Amino acid sequence: MASNGMMVPEELTCPISKKLMKDPVIVPSTGVTYDRHSIQKWTDDGNATCPQTGRRIPSLAMLIRNNVLKDMISGWSENPPLNNEFQKPDFESTMDINLTAETFQGQRELFERWRLLTKENHAFRKHFVESAAVHVSTLYNGICLAIAASRRGIFMDDLQESLIATLTNMAVHSDDVKVLVANKGHRIEIIAEAMDVRGNIKFRTIGASAIKTLSTLDLFKKQVPGQHKCYSGSLLLLGVMEYLKGMLEVQDVLAVEEAAGAIINLCSVPRNIGLARECGIIGTVMDNIKYNLFVREMVQVVAMCSTDKTVIEEIVRCEAISTLFKIIKGDCSPHNAENCVTIMYEIVTRTASTTNQIRSQERTHRLLATLVKEGTPIAQTKARDILAKIFPKSMRERKLKND
Repeated sequence: MASNGMMVPEELTCPISKKLMKDPVIVPSTGVTYDRHSIQKWTDDGNATCPQTGRRIPSLAMLIRNNVLKDMISGWSENPPLNNEFQKPDFESTMDINLTAETFQGQRELFERWRLLTKENHAFRKHFVESAAVHVSTLYNGICLAIAASRRGIFMDDLQESLIATLTNMAVHSDDVKVLVANKGHRIEIIAEAMDVRGNIKFRTIGASAIKTLSTLDLFKKQVPGQHKCYSGSLLLLGVMEYLKGMLEVQDVLAVEEAAGAIINLCSVPRNIGLARECGIIGTVMDNIKYNLFVREMVQVVAMCSTDKTVIEEIVRCEAISTLFKIIKGDCSPHNAENCVTIMYEIVTRTASTTNQIRSQERTHRLLATLVKEGTPIAQTKARDILAKIFPKSMRERKLKND
């Protein structure tokens, strides 16, 4: 129950605290959303596995903001009585729609109402999801009609925005809805196409949010590659990655955050890291870091991909070592520092030729020794292990004593 005495919809509560979430975050390795404070306390209390799935949580430095859910929570908090009401006429109006190319444009108000109701009215959303098979098919058909019209020069980005946003609002609370999309490669292709550079930034961001939401599902991450072909003839997921790479190149905070979150979700499955590398995501990420753009999100992406030796070789060529020390030295959050030292650990482990460079940077800045004392538990362990690799034992003990 919220502080205002209203019963909080279950889908807006944290699975751990059972309270309304204030800062919902996704754990990429499990796809489950928790309130940041609750999952932090859960791990601080010594728990190493996800309470919902039982899987190991590698690091809290990889948490991704669930912006779609956060918007829903904000809407409920602003007007909870309205959002607890179920408007049966509104629901019934969605049940008997027959979309054709001739009737499609006339449905603008209906599609926008779907988007708003599935975002702001949890009771409506619940009933909408219960008829998911029908509604996902209708939404997909609508998106296809809008795309077909745009190819004839009749652009309907606003209609596509409403339809894809409605689908995302349904999927954020329902794995069943995610499955209805993930099981059909052509549906993923159509949603990913919303991120095409020809669209406006709002439309492209909605597409990225949809892919980010769908990518929390194991079926999407693990079973899609190799099963379907995208329009270009490459693997479906590679096509999705290529669109996400384009999103990292725009100068919009939300767009980049949603795209980076989708990449992190997808690359929590190791075999997908090669697809990210193949389509040029790593190079784009390193360029953003070089120009101090969206550094937190970019470092998260590199850290998630850093178990791949080829990725390590690529970032070393991009002067990653000096860049990582610079980030840690600057105004760096504990989790950002943890990701930086995680990357550095993979570098020194997988490329022996970098030992001298890391040793030289550490002698100058003394940052690893500081992290051994002041970093997160994972950062402390990684920093200690790096020092063990770059300094002989006697030199290391003398260094820590002097520091």
